[in-house]
Amino acid sequence: MERSQCAAMFGFTWLLRRFSMFRSRHHRRPPLATLALLACLCALLAGCASTRPVDPFAAQQAAAAQPIAVAQPIAVAQPGAALVPAAALPGISVFPGRLVAPIGNEVLVVATVNTAGKAQAPYQRVEWILAPQGVGSFLGTGESDRPFFASGTNPEKLDNQYMVSETASVGHVLQRGTATPADDVTILPGQAWLTMTSPTEGVSYVTAFAPDLNGVYGNRQTAAIHWVDARWTLPPQINARSGGSAPVAVTVYRQSSGAPVANWRVRFTISGGPPANFSAGGAQSFEATTNSAGQAIADLTQAAPQAGINTITVELVRPENSAPGAVDPLIVGTATTQVAWSDAGPISPAPIPPGGTIPLNPAPGQTPAPPAILPGTPPPGTPQPAPAAASPIRLNLLGPTTAATGQEVVFQMEVTNTSAAPINNATVNVEFDPGLENKLGKSPIKRETTDSIPPGRSLKLNLPFTATRPGQQCINITITPLAGAPAQARACLNVVGATPGIANPPKFSMKILQNSPQVQVGSKAKFTIDLENAGTEPINNLQIIAEFAPELPPYQTSYSEKNSPNYKVNFDPQSGAINWTGLSIPPNSKLTPPLEIETKELNQLTPPNRPALVRVRAIVNGQQIDQQAAIEIIPPQAAAPTAGSKLDFGFTKSEVGQQIKVGKQYRYSILIGNIGSAPDKNVQLTVKLPDQVQPVPNGINMPNTINGQVITFQPFDEIKPTDRPRQIIIEVVANQAGTGVFEATLSGQGQAQPQVKSEQVQFY
Repeated sequence: MERSQCAAMFGFTWLLRRFSMFRSRHHRRPPLATLALLACLCALLAGCASTRPVDPFAAQQAAAAQPIAVAQPIAVAQPGAALVPAAALPGISVFPGRLVAPIGNEVLVVATVNTAGKAQAPYQRVEWILAPQGVGSFLGTGESDRPFFASGTNPEKLDNQYMVSETASVGHVLQRGTATPADDVTILPGQAWLTMTSPTEGVSYVTAFAPDLNGVYGNRQTAAIHWVDARWTLPPQINARSGGSAPVAVTVYRQSSGAPVANWRVRFTISGGPPANFSAGGAQSFEATTNSAGQAIADLTQAAPQAGINTITVELVRPENSAPGAVDPLIVGTATTQVAWSDAGPISPAPIPPGGTIPLNPAPGQTPAPPAILPGTPPPGTPQPAPAAASPIRLNLLGPTTAATGQEVVFQMEVTNTSAAPINNATVNVEFDPGLENKLGKSPIKRETTDSIPPGRSLKLNLPFTATRPGQQCINITITPLAGAPAQARACLNVVGATPGIANPPKFSMKILQNSPQVQVGSKAKFTIDLENAGTEPINNLQIIAEFAPELPPYQTSYSEKNSPNYKVNFDPQSGAINWTGLSIPPNSKLTPPLEIETKELNQLTPPNRPALVRVRAIVNGQQIDQQAAIEIIPPQAAAPTAGSKLDFGFTKSEVGQQIKVGKQYRYSILIGNIGSAPDKNVQLTVKLPDQVQPVPNGINMPNTINGQVITFQPFDEIKPTDRPRQIIIEVVANQAGTGVFEATLSGQGQAQPQVKSEQVQFY
């Protein structure tokens, strides 16, 4: 967590941010309220000393004390320094703009925002977008360092390809979890950051977008992260006889599997020392291609004996079209080795077991410590590149092999620590086929273990699922520790049709919606019973029983035997109950139209704190759901003053930001109220949806008429100043890319002219 305020301020802010009752996650506080709070707390904040903030993460990025190699030079910061690329005002810049990283590593990307009035401006919203054609996923970002009373953007990861962050107002330090500060990175004011990773080779194109900056091109910039699955070895020094030759060998193999990598290019260049050349062509440079064993060898030769040391620069080049998105050759590593000539003859060091990684991110002037050595053409018995390090985890997945549809099954996951150190905060990724359902959510489910696993000990976890489709249904589990290779396990289940006598439980839900919790004497109460089938099988023979308190006599419903002959409706005037039988709901659908009930004009007050109740039961296949709604019947309100009415409305959407991904389903929530002193009649709302979205069937909670992208809602007969705001919900789904406008128009009999409010949205 970022920490830059004094201890008291940090503690108070932390508490308020943890309790949503004090501050809504997406709420933007009015500026006047913010200024008032700021004035009140100014004296308290004076004199707070800044402390060094710490944000531990295991990032592999351009400022780390590691070597880097890229096809074109980029700016590289010293360890512990701030990442500050030059940028014109106004604009946004991203560092690094181009980076090579091993798969599975955590990479840090930093954006610097400059506004027209201030370089490295704080509190600027930065939206991060990962191009869908690439690889990789976002991991996380820092928290906002705004005081709790200041409005602004709350950093949030919305999905693995879209993240929102905010530029810092004060400098702070990110640590990599090591004891030395040499690999720390300083984040300056006006900078925002994120970390990301990729388990596979390819290219990640990360765009940082500052929506508050004006201009067409200056408000966004894209970085390219090239992920490489390879390790390589080369000798740190070779001793050879003067006037002879010395083979310089490089071995390349997969980091993920340990398999040798063929057809990669290795460039050898003599960069210092006595006269020498490569015997192939007698040149100062030589390029070899790795063979089926992953080896590339260059023979260095002296034409005349002379003692001394030749420095050899070695570049590892991945060929074009060798990975997704790789269209050009890519230099993925650069290092140096030495050949020492003497009259003593060849005395080369013994081979070192392979284990070096691709050198990444060297600071200027640094020579990386050479990785492991594997010299020359190995004689029989010479060690070959070792496979990737074994996982410190042994994972077993146990469970049944057969089940019936609708049956609940439990798999047991056993995690054993086979290493000599405790395992903390391992990441568990569970993927399962569509024929299995889990209460925690849809596949994949990703969690972090909170329990430490001591060496040699095991942790057992139960994974409950419900079998919903016949056929083979499988579960794949991957556990990734903070250090070491991941462990995987797989189990499959043969699901057959429902066992006779075992009911396949339906998945339906019920809600009671009411126009208002308070109704005046002389008015009518209205209820809507919303029924939804979330299962994959239809619901038939559904029975609904609605019972009403004596103060709420029902008058009419939306279903009757006359207009819906497939349903049976029975009304009992003695008890005031209505009974529907024979209702059906298709899979993944709602009952259309929903059950609507209207009472007679109410003429009896309810006692204080004892509202009248409507109880509804839904029964299917012997299972029952109960819901109830409460109505308070109040006296008629006094006559309104002669002043006119004043309608007010606003809308919000469930998605944060002005960019929404194609295929995303979200909703608009519109609140309509009367803030005047007199009622308004015939209140009409019209909504024009963006061309890039379409309404979700049964996703609108009020009667309406749809004509293309225009939705016209049934007018409200009357909205009084004492009424609670009327809420309208519109569920939509984005179906194409582009920029569109959501526009809402509200009119009323007492309004001089309609009110129009709109919002522009970009769909990607």
